[in-house]
Amino acid sequence: MPTTEFFKYKVKEGDTFISIGKRLKVDPYDLRTFHNQYASPSEVVYFDALNVPYIYIQTDYRKQNKSLKNDLELRPTNEFSPKFYSNTYQVTELFEDLHKENVEINYQLKLDFSQENNQTIVHLYRLDFVVNGEKSATNLSELTQACCAILEPLSFIVSKKGEILSIHESENRLEQFKAKRSALEAYYEGENTKLFLDTIQNNLSNDDYFLKQYTSTPLFQLLFPKRSWFYKTTALEEYFYFAFNSFPIQCKTEAVFSTEDKHILEAEIKAVAVEEYSVEDVMRGIKTENLTDEFFKGELVLKYFTDKANKDLLEAKLTRSIEHQNQIKERYSLTLKQT
Repeated sequence: MPTTEFFKYKVKEGDTFISIGKRLKVDPYDLRTFHNQYASPSEVVYFDALNVPYIYIQTDYRKQNKSLKNDLELRPTNEFSPKFYSNTYQVTELFEDLHKENVEINYQLKLDFSQENNQTIVHLYRLDFVVNGEKSATNLSELTQACCAILEPLSFIVSKKGEILSIHESENRLEQFKAKRSALEAYYEGENTKLFLDTIQNNLSNDDYFLKQYTSTPLFQLLFPKRSWFYKTTALEEYFYFAFNSFPIQCKTEAVFSTEDKHILEAEIKAVAVEEYSVEDVMRGIKTENLTDEFFKGELVLKYFTDKANKDLLEAKLTRSIEHQNQIKERYSLTLKQT
């Protein structure tokens, strides 16, 4: 049993963990968890309503609250701000597969921001792609980069919570692509080129689908964290994507913060999938009712390194692992560093 000092609080009529936590400035979940650590079986409380005469409360909560307050002051702002970002980051993506050759992609990411009708617009450019040490491995990768050059900057409307809401001026982007498509077809000849460009044009015609193609990527999940992640002290239930253009999966999510470095605050967000789907469902992005004895197991870890004084993002890392039949099926990592 823990040895932390505590006192017995006499429960009054109308008391709940929420009302007591509000008075003491303690998280109600933490109050209940601490009480249950010391309570006898008959005193354990599972819900907010209190049907016990006393609850056990940690003695040094005031000291903890002061420490937490100082810690919170070092964290990024609780509302989205362009000041959180640098103009340029170097990005490295590493795809590891047990049955295939590893793939490493490096590129430069540039960010610009603008305001329109009291909304924040973020503009993203991706430049200088290098795949496994080569600038262009195939004609298809060259064509992909040519399409990016036409479509970018990609522009999105961002909420105050840090979430991507919609594509900005999507109709203009579709017309822009149509106008320059013929030049691409003339240079990159062949049926594969036509099929590839048809796919992009169809995707551009569907705003929701096009938006999902980006928000489901690791880059966007890492680059646009919910601001609430930096302020939660208890476990969260969040939804994350584990495969490109798939569906989001509910995860048990915990946040841990380190202030040991004199200048840098480290925040680690760990998400473990709790919903039961087959690996095939997740990778294909289609929910089925197929029964399986081996459910998908996935874990995401997002780390943010921010300047304590300026509260801007210096570096961020995302690692994703997918397990199947008690073996790692896929491992992926993404790192972005301020330049």
